[in-house]
Amino acid sequence: MPFLAAGLALAAAGGVTYFLVSGDSSTPKSTALPISASALALRGLQGHPLRTPECTPIKGRRWVYPIGPPVRGLPNVVANINSNLYEVFAINYSCKQASEWTRKLSVLRIPIKHSGNVTVLKGPPGYYCSAWPDANGRAYAGGCQSKGGGGCVTPTSAYGQLYNKGRGCKLTGGNRAFGWNWNVANRRVVFAHVKGVLHLVHISGSDTNVIFRYLKGSYQLQVLNTSGIGYLNGFTWTPSPGWTVTRIKTSTGATCSRTPAGTITCTGTVNPPSCLCTGDGGIVSVEFTATPTKKKAGYLFGGGAAQFKVTKMTPVPYLIPGTPDEAAKREGV
Repeated sequence: MPFLAAGLALAAAGGVTYFLVSGDSSTPKSTALPISASALALRGLQGHPLRTPECTPIKGRRWVYPIGPPVRGLPNVVANINSNLYEVFAINYSCKQASEWTRKLSVLRIPIKHSGNVTVLKGPPGYYCSAWPDANGRAYAGGCQSKGGGGCVTPTSAYGQLYNKGRGCKLTGGNRAFGWNWNVANRRVVFAHVKGVLHLVHISGSDTNVIFRYLKGSYQLQVLNTSGIGYLNGFTWTPSPGWTVTRIKTSTGATCSRTPAGTITCTGTVNPPSCLCTGDGGIVSVEFTATPTKKKAGYLFGGGAAQFKVTKMTPVPYLIPGTPDEAAKREGV
């Protein structure tokens, strides 16, 4: 996205994404009463004081996270992620104006491009604005930058070449910008203040970290929520071909069960991390037994991309910090 200001540096590192979980007819010991998705999202603001460039989240038209086209060999994505709350930030720009423009731009209908490219919008005079469509073709996430926006340029490479030798690139254009739902559309890009200058840093990592263990007579799955989106509320796990889950012995962190098809499904409220730099997000753990359904089934394994599905998340309407310094400013770590 050609968006954000001159003087803002963008660094990148690689990462992989896994989604997983655990369970049987097993229920966590929490006695907390269920709350609405909006209340849950706003609960995340407790202990998270908003700091520049963050703005107070706004309410608007309910957006629905877009799902890409099917990929051969992988299960269809069924993640249910939607909200009527919008995260908003403003760099050298009024939060009031940013919120007003977010309300205007986020309801616009824009084409759904399977290429993933943004659509250019008409925003404030002198600003370059662009956005991505949600599942209903509304501009649910995007941003605007002054002086016509700009590309990502590296000093030793041709114009527009991204992430040169892992060192990142410099975003050109003006030094004023604002955006909405950045935490969902760009959940591994975080803000960092270095000597008073605001930087954008693309950090490595994934939405969850998953561990699969062989135990004596059983197996264990663990999932840690490391997502910049928010709460993890539902997910499934399917054993490798030729295997079926027979019983869930114990599970913690979510309500989990074995399905008639011999898979695992879980629902609950798995907390997001206080910082993408820590491992303090919620954890789900399940111990279960499994058996082969055919001869020469091979070993049971648990880390294949086709085995995991996220079925539901609740996005938080703020930017989860990505560095220890930013987290410390918000008393989050």
